[in-house]
Amino acid sequence: ERGNRNPYFLYLHFMEPHLDYRPPREFWSEEALAYDGPLDGSSRKLHKKIRSGTPFSAQDLAFLHAVYRGEVASLDSELRRLEAGLRELGLWNEETIFVLTADHGEQIGEHGEFEHGHVHVENVHVPLLIGAPGAPLHAVQQVVRLLDLTPTLLQLLGVEPLPGAQGRSLVPLLFGETLPPVPSLTEHGDRRRLTTEQLSLVLDRGVARLYDLTADPREERDLA
Repeated sequence: ERGNRNPYFLYLHFMEPHLDYRPPREFWSEEALAYDGPLDGSSRKLHKKIRSGTPFSAQDLAFLHAVYRGEVASLDSELRRLEAGLRELGLWNEETIFVLTADHGEQIGEHGEFEHGHVHVENVHVPLLIGAPGAPLHAVQQVVRLLDLTPTLLQLLGVEPLPGAQGRSLVPLLFGETLPPVPSLTEHGDRRRLTTEQLSLVLDRGVARLYDLTADPREERDLA
């Protein structure tokens, strides 16, 4: 309702970018349109290619990256529409808390896999943007976790923490302070990952891999 100053909560769950990688036509790049290989951005064609056992060519991977970027650009345009709508309603202001995040990233051939079944950096390093009243705009370099989000929002709202809840409030980081570093644990099926400020340890079905995130942020050189 226009001008309504009552507290409100709005949750939007966008499914893009996600397979199928089929953004609206205006978000297809010239590179994607020029591709004439076996893929079309659909899950069906991607899985058929994987089952065939034939390697993905550089052109195949470039096409998948291009249509994925188109999915991202399409979502960006929808977020701009959301901003315009909130501004029209008078809700895009300094009193509103904004959070933008994702539940996983995506693999397009990295570490030999596709979609998001692994726990390497391309899947677990997700966006987390928080806008809070009075908080200055800045980037936080510390490792944080999605399970920290609920304690953070409760503190910003002046609500008591949930008894026994995991995670910790990130409010000090929002206002330029620091917190003691804590590792982040990621689990997906029988795959595990431990992330610290400098290192990541990936346990993949009994195989351990260790990476120096400072020197090797894409986790391409196993030190284990």
